[in-house]
Amino acid sequence: DTAAPHILNLSFPGVGGEVMLHALEAEGVLVGTGSACSSKKRKVSAVLTAMGLSPDRAECALRFSLSPHTTRQEIDYAAQQLGEIYPALRRFQRR
Repeated sequence: DTAAPHILNLSFPGVGGEVMLHALEAEGVLVGTGSACSSKKRKVSAVLTAMGLSPDRAECALRFSLSPHTTRQEIDYAAQQLGEIYPALRRFQRR
């Protein structure tokens, strides 16, 4: 198995990854878009599309990187913020 168990990628259909990133950042939750090696590039991640994600889905993706220092409370807080922010932003989805 070649997966990295400390990295989680989630997509939020209807909300751009950059929009979610900034909304979460405002609440103290730091995430990335695309893959770590392409963090400065402004195009859809080739890694995510190679994994089978559609370009639309990859554009809505966030990367959550965990470490041995990440606490359960931090994970719970991030999940709570996602549960509040995503539905609010989804109402403004592009059509």
